[in-house]
Amino acid sequence: ITPFIAGRGNPELKPYLYHHLSLEYRKMYDGIFSYFSIMPFYNYSDNEMGLNPLTNDSLIIYQNKNFVKHENYGISTSLSFEYKEKLSFDIDFNIYKDWNKNLETPEIIDWDGDAQITYTLNTKHYFGLMYQKEYARLTTSLGYEKSGVNYALLYWKTLQLKGRLQLMVGYSLPVLPDQINVDYEETPYYQKTAYTDVSLIKNMILVNLVYRFSKGKVSKTNKNIDYENYDSKSKKAIINL
Repeated sequence: ITPFIAGRGNPELKPYLYHHLSLEYRKMYDGIFSYFSIMPFYNYSDNEMGLNPLTNDSLIIYQNKNFVKHENYGISTSLSFEYKEKLSFDIDFNIYKDWNKNLETPEIIDWDGDAQITYTLNTKHYFGLMYQKEYARLTTSLGYEKSGVNYALLYWKTLQLKGRLQLMVGYSLPVLPDQINVDYEETPYYQKTAYTDVSLIKNMILVNLVYRFSKGKVSKTNKNIDYENYDSKSKKAIINL
């Protein structure tokens, strides 16, 4: 990689197993407060792949190895408010702890989430303001990283051709602080911190165009319906960025 850093393959690498456990409660309401959900979750792996630094004189050699016992747990929550089917306000956020049980890396407690206000002009036109907080910390096998992008987006969305054509135009408002992604590593041989400026998202114009060729008809063949990906708030406008 450099005169002082090299990478080495590892033929003994194995697929690592990740255990996920969660329990979700959902409820719909008829008033202004229209939806609530809460989901505690727990994720664990005892053989996750990570970088293992080795030394050979003045050379540092990175090698992937199944040795990380990684744990992540927290709570995900969603709230929705709706006024006269015209104005809606949605909030989603996650609070979590992320750490490596067998390594001397930081134990991290952080959060991410988003909030969105949508005004429905009619069945074809929507206006909204979205705030998204992705800038958060996670552990790595050598330290931690703080990455992601926070943004505030003012957008307009329209549905045409009986819903087959979807056009969204958004403007990223220059109202949030500058963001610097951080990648920190610490080993017995060195310490390294890398910084990346991601503030370029300010004043950015986003255009998203989707056309559905299918009419969206579904042929029901059995009564065992998978609700895992079902969006109980589907009556609201959904923005895919």
